[in-house]
Amino acid sequence: MFRTLTLIAALALVPVVGLTQSLPLTLDFLPPTLAPRDVCNVLRADVGASNRSVAGGGSELTDIDRIQFLRRDIRTYMDEDADGFFDFISALITKRGVIDETFTAVDVTFARIDLMLRADRTAALLGERLVESLRDQAPDMTNRQRVTLARFYEDGTGVVADSAFAQELIREAAYGGSALALLEIARLQGEGVLVREWDAPLD
Repeated sequence: MFRTLTLIAALALVPVVGLTQSLPLTLDFLPPTLAPRDVCNVLRADVGASNRSVAGGGSELTDIDRIQFLRRDIRTYMDEDADGFFDFISALITKRGVIDETFTAVDVTFARIDLMLRADRTAALLGERLVESLRDQAPDMTNRQRVTLARFYEDGTGVVADSAFAQELIREAAYGGSALALLEIARLQGEGVLVREWDAPLD
């Protein structure tokens, strides 16, 4: 009898407990407390600012440091606004050509062509004949540069189109083992354009 009464009493409390647990909790959601700041007059960080620190003054920079900074700044300003920073980027390219022994005259010319294309100065590119000036320097180029020059001549970018010369460049690069040139030949063949004197199978 005692057990029955205990069970009845326990069951009688269930709705009360459930009701108590179902009551909503009152919580205040407030933003974190922050110290006041003048966010409207914060100076804009310089474009391409470096997080590298070099002890001492600029005279202690090595040429390796300067080359790294030049490469970074050329890329950064080019992405930011190639036309707006045109003269400054051109000066950086010239400076790198002076201090970087691996940055040859051919590299400098390709960099200037890239700058003009990114700045949408195609008329000036044609007028300065930069692409045409590379034609006689093809033997001194890497295979990647030959393919790039070939595309300029194939498309008539900054130069009068010359498909025969473009194919010659691609063929030389392909026989030199350039995977990029082989892909270019495959692309041309896929469009129905056969590269002259190229007799290797497509596969």
